[in-house]
Amino acid sequence: MRVSQVSVFVTRQAAAERLMISVDTFDTWVRSGFVPRAHIDRGQIVRWHWPTIEESLLGKSEVPRPDPVLEALQLPKTTSPGEGWTPEAAEMKRRYEAAKAQWKRDIHSRPLSKRERDTLRQFDGIGIGKLVEYGKIKGLGIGTAECLDARGFLEIRHHPHDQNRIAGWVLTGVGEKAVKTLIADSLASSR
Repeated sequence: MRVSQVSVFVTRQAAAERLMISVDTFDTWVRSGFVPRAHIDRGQIVRWHWPTIEESLLGKSEVPRPDPVLEALQLPKTTSPGEGWTPEAAEMKRRYEAAKAQWKRDIHSRPLSKRERDTLRQFDGIGIGKLVEYGKIKGLGIGTAECLDARGFLEIRHHPHDQNRIAGWVLTGVGEKAVKTLIADSLASSR
C-alpha cells in the first residue's frame, strides 16, 4: 500500500494549484515579494519550499507584504500618464501617442484603400453632419473609420454615456467632396 506524501519542494504549477490561484498570479506574487523566491533554481529545475510559502502567507515571515493584486485595485484610475502609472507604462503611452500622431501625418501621402473607397461611396446622399449609426455602413470597422477620420472625411462620434462605445459617424464637408469625386470617377470609368 502506498502512502501519499506532500512534497516539501514544489514547482510553481504545484504551488499555484495548492494556493488555488493561476500560475500567472503566482508569478506576480513572487515578483512583488508577496511569496518568497524559489529556493532551488538550477536552470530548468525550479522549486519553492512549501513551508516557507505557508509561513510567508500566514504573516510569520520577517517582513509581511500586502497582496499585490489588492494593492493594484486600490490605485487611482487615470486616463493619462501620471499618478498611479509606472514609468514604463507612461513611456509606452507616450510612444504610442507619438506613433499615432506620425501615422495621422503620413496617411495623407497614401492613396485611399479599397475599403476606404467602398465605405465612402455608401455615404452618397446622406449629407454633411448627419449621424450614421454604428453598423449601418457595410465594412466600416474601427480601423477604416480611424483612417477616414485621420483624413478628415469622417468624424467618429462616441456614445454620450459611454466614451468607449462608438455611436456612429458623421460625414464632413471634405468627406462629401471625396464621395462626389469617387462617384464621378466611378461613372467616368464605367463609360
